[in-house]
Order: sequence, then C-alpha cells, then structure tokens
Amino acid sequence: MYTKGHIEKILRINGLSPTATDEEIKSVLLYARCEDTESIIAALRNENVDENKDLCGVQRPSTRCNVLLADERLKPETIKELLGIDVEINFSDLDAARARRQSVSTIQLGIIFACSAVCAAIAMFGIMWYYQIGFFHPFA
Repeated sequence: MYTKGHIEKILRINGLSPTATDEEIKSVLLYARCEDTESIIAALRNENVDENKDLCGVQRPSTRCNVLLADERLKPETIKELLGIDVEINFSDLDAARARRQSVSTIQLGIIFACSAVCAAIAMFGIMWYYQIGFFHPFA
C-alpha cells in the first residue's frame, strides 16, 4: 500500500509536482502500473490526508505500483490508455525478427571470408616484395 509521501516521490522521480494536472498525474501512475489511479488522485488532492495513511485503502490490498521498469514490455492495453493508440503486437514475431537481425547470414559470412583472403594475399605479396623472395627474387 502506498502513502502520500510515496506517491509524491513517484511524481518527483518523473518530474511532476503533486499540484500538476490530474491527466499528467494519471499518465505517470499508469506508467508506474498503479491500478486504482482515480482514488490515488482523489486522496492526493485531499489536503487532510495523514502522511502515513494508506492512499489506496484497506479494500484494495493488491494495488501495486512498479516504478520505472523500462526493461519490461508495455502491454497494448497500457499503450492505449496512455497514448490513445490501438496497437497490435505479436511478441513471437517480434522475437523472431530480433533473432534474425542478430544472426550472421551466409552472404555476410562469404563477404567476410573474401575480404580476409584478399587482405592475406596482399600481406603475403607485400612481405615477399619487401624481402625480395619468391616472385620478387632478383634471379627469378
């Protein structure tokens, strides 16, 4: 459960003051994955709330906020609530595309092999010319 001080810290971390508009506070609380944003905003606006009193109340013990978890994926429902954009994401296709990008294709492998062979040949002929051996021997 969250106190008024805890919610104010969440707002401060995200660059808002407790006197910001309700829409800005709601968007921050939704991003922090708070479940009951309306009651939190109402309790935050009430100046008579005790600093140590729970904002969400006893009736909703499962209300939790996950603050700034950028390594987790946003669900399409959360994106729709925050931005008002309908998003259809198939995470298995997204993972498959990411795996294809991280693997080396046969064309890339062939180019790497050809470039290394050309560099080796240039180095070999350069050393042969410098030391005058092989094709570059004076008596050849």
